[in-house]
Amino acid sequence: MPNSQNPARLKASDIMATDVLTVPSDMTLHGLALLFSENKITGAPVVDSDKNVVGVVSETDLVRHQAQSGYDNRDDWSFFRTMDAEDVEAMAEGFRIEELPDALVADIMTTHLITAGEDDTIAHLAAQMLHRKVHRVLIVRERKLRGIVTTMDMLKALAQPRHDPLRER
Repeated sequence: MPNSQNPARLKASDIMATDVLTVPSDMTLHGLALLFSENKITGAPVVDSDKNVVGVVSETDLVRHQAQSGYDNRDDWSFFRTMDAEDVEAMAEGFRIEELPDALVADIMTTHLITAGEDDTIAHLAAQMLHRKVHRVLIVRERKLRGIVTTMDMLKALAQPRHDPLRER
């Protein structure tokens, strides 16, 4: 791994996932929920027909939309309404795919994107994630998705064993 002596100097390109599932804005929410479940992911970039990144959508967006769309006031949903976004994401397993309202990804996606370039350091990405309170940064070049860096990617990079010349003495 390049720059392995100092994890803060690692670049987005060193740790980003490049095989990223993307979704179109005209996908149904039911299809989106199934995609998330089948692939064990919590979010995905939204791309247009030219493969330009136009948004991002997450389980939190799905849960929030379902809660706001007139779903009956069962006890489990009143619980979700009082939770922070991070907690909702963690509890999304209680989410009911079969009861999603008729809507499309375009109706719930976030269009304010948190992006970075392939040469940005992971220290820069971490600062963005902390400041914006997000779990993923899209790595783009000229509106085209190059990869994605998640909080898990950051933790993996920091947890990698490093060569330490002092330990070898």
